[in-house]
Amino acid sequence: MTEISNTFYNPYPYFYFIAFFFIFTLIQNNKTVDKQLVYLYYTFVFFVMLVIGFRGNYDEYTRVFVLIPTLENFFNEDYNVISEKGYVFTFISSTFKTIGFNSQSLFLFFSSTAVFIHAYFFRKFTKYYFLAFLLYLSHEICLKEWIGLRMGFASALLLPMIYYLYKGQKVKFFILVVIATLVQYVAILSLFLYFLRYRIKPIYLFLGLVVALLLMESGIVYQTVWSLDSMNILPGIISSYMRTEVYVYDVGLNHPKTIQQIIVITIFILLIHKKDNEDIPKVYYLLFNAYYLGTILMIIFSELALFAFRFNGHFASVEPILITYLIYKFRHKILVSSFLAFGSLMVAYINYIVIRRVPDYFLFVNYP
Repeated sequence: MTEISNTFYNPYPYFYFIAFFFIFTLIQNNKTVDKQLVYLYYTFVFFVMLVIGFRGNYDEYTRVFVLIPTLENFFNEDYNVISEKGYVFTFISSTFKTIGFNSQSLFLFFSSTAVFIHAYFFRKFTKYYFLAFLLYLSHEICLKEWIGLRMGFASALLLPMIYYLYKGQKVKFFILVVIATLVQYVAILSLFLYFLRYRIKPIYLFLGLVVALLLMESGIVYQTVWSLDSMNILPGIISSYMRTEVYVYDVGLNHPKTIQQIIVITIFILLIHKKDNEDIPKVYYLLFNAYYLGTILMIIFSELALFAFRFNGHFASVEPILITYLIYKFRHKILVSSFLAFGSLMVAYINYIVIRRVPDYFLFVNYP
């Protein structure tokens, strides 16, 4: 009798789904206020949530789940996994474990919720929300929700942080910062957004890029981090990462992602970043500043790849929204939005078919 496998090695179904969604993106680009398309949009979103949530593999988190204590022991003993993985993350995981769920619950909660948060706030921030979600499916989701849990979830929370900060609801902003930080410690960088709520003059933005490049070339940041490590000031987990070659290497200025973000920032500064720009939603400046901060940090810490990609990756959730704002500046909006959609499809082909960033699909977790 032939055994039915729950593992899928073919990357083409991923791309075919994105290509199918691409068709509806072209339709929505022409009918940005069609309410019927909203239901269709969330149908696609719900499907992606299920696919992401029911995936399974033998990664870090399926193994870590075994080490997480149940709630009755959570506060009674000192578990390294709690401080290492974050108190909110481990508390939620402990709750699932106490109820009797297995590690599948981690993917269903953290990864699926991250997908929904992205989708929900894409629609909040841009009327081209189909295109934003297409951009997200083409690239960002490959590097976060498909391969991890905490980073994707914490990065997704950046979107409601920006929303509440823009609305002046500062208490909600700080609460989300605390929650995200206790899931993934890098989220503490979100606090900088409080001081980046306003428009920054283009001259200062260009100056910031120049200073970041000079810091990168000087190696000051690299030397400072290693000096702090030699004085045992850095947390143990960071020190251990810094001694692992796979995490610490020189990204350099020639990395495609670095070049891409510098180009995008330059285009936005020259084309959109004008005072009293009535064509662009006012929340643009907060979104742009988050993206700009991520880029600056990636450049400054380029000699320490772990920091460069983690810091920038946290702020990358705003990128799909920002790119749709380019459409607002052109008269032929359908033409520009269609061009961006085709570009997204090409990026998806490269990520899913050529590079194969997404791992082989395992249906359900075959682990505790």
